[in-house]
Amino acid sequence: REDRLALATRDVITEVLGPSFVEFEAINFEQVCVDSSATTPIVCLLSPGGDPTETIFALAKRRKKEIKAVSMGQGQDVIARRLLGAAQRSGAWVLLQNAHLGLGP
Repeated sequence: REDRLALATRDVITEVLGPSFVEFEAINFEQVCVDSSATTPIVCLLSPGGDPTETIFALAKRRKKEIKAVSMGQGQDVIARRLLGAAQRSGAWVLLQNAHLGLGP
């Protein structure tokens, strides 16, 4: 049954590889920012239930950074490119959400 697959997979991984392979550790975005720059982006690959949007916006507010979000999809690549260019020059942040939708054919 599909609804039990995730739980069973987690159990097998825990038993075979150990619990550290299934435990999630919260990302320390403060430290991640130290390792990034206007030309070194931060990329987050999310799993179901994980959405750092609020954390990222709160961090931008604490650091007094302008932040713009774009939900990628049809036609949004033009907007995203414009925002990324402006952000690279100004030091602002751009959050590209659902980036897989902007890949196109």
